[in-house]
Amino acid sequence: MNGKILDPIGMHLGLALDGMTLQQAIKLSANTSGKIAILKANDLALDRGSKDVVEVLSALIPEKGGIWIDSKSFDTDGTMNSTTTKIGGNGARIMSVHLLNSRNALLSAQKAAASNACFLTGITILTSYTEEEALEIFRRSLSELVPWLTERGKDLGFKSVVCSATQLPGLIEKGLLEGMVPIIPGTRSMTTIDISNLNPQVQTDSTENVFKILAENNMQGVVVLGSEVTKAKNQVQKLAEIKASIQRKLDENGLKLEPRIPLLEA
Repeated sequence: MNGKILDPIGMHLGLALDGMTLQQAIKLSANTSGKIAILKANDLALDRGSKDVVEVLSALIPEKGGIWIDSKSFDTDGTMNSTTTKIGGNGARIMSVHLLNSRNALLSAQKAAASNACFLTGITILTSYTEEEALEIFRRSLSELVPWLTERGKDLGFKSVVCSATQLPGLIEKGLLEGMVPIIPGTRSMTTIDISNLNPQVQTDSTENVFKILAENNMQGVVVLGSEVTKAKNQVQKLAEIKASIQRKLDENGLKLEPRIPLLEA
């Protein structure tokens, strides 16, 4: 960690390093150091290994920030235990697992994570699913699946879930996120007009509106930025534009964020 102190918006932001080489990830992380709390590695960790990724990127995150290994693990209880033990032991502060795992697998992963000062976040339903696909595969609508999996995770001791921006209001209304930290990927800023080359998700909302929802409900949450920053010609400038737009939305509504990093900072 580099000892830099984040602004309140940066405390509630993660950055997905998807599709990048390790060198590209290092360059971007260095350029945005002190501006964002959490760095998320998915295919990068699969390619280079969580140990190398965490070791290299940890020096580029601010004080109390963390590396999220987005493994989306879905396996037997023994494998979940060993995977979580290794990823947590390598210094990852957050690791993702599917809440569709068996009860024993999730409890095993929870125990291993706790032993390594690592937090688990539970994947509800991936944001790329359409309503039709959810009904075809799970025989339940998204509006049924996501609350059910969120409640399941909460009952098993999870302190965080990953959900889409469109699912967030319903989970709040049902009281399912009390004491939980939602992590919201797939949003798009109002500063980005053309999203045609950014792999837009089915279930999405503006980044600014998600921050408004979190602040209105006095909720600690992490919003994950991705391709609109990583694919920008000037990545640092784009991040600054998004953060300024978020701040305007909060100011327009008389809202403020609690100045601490959700999940990682007690």
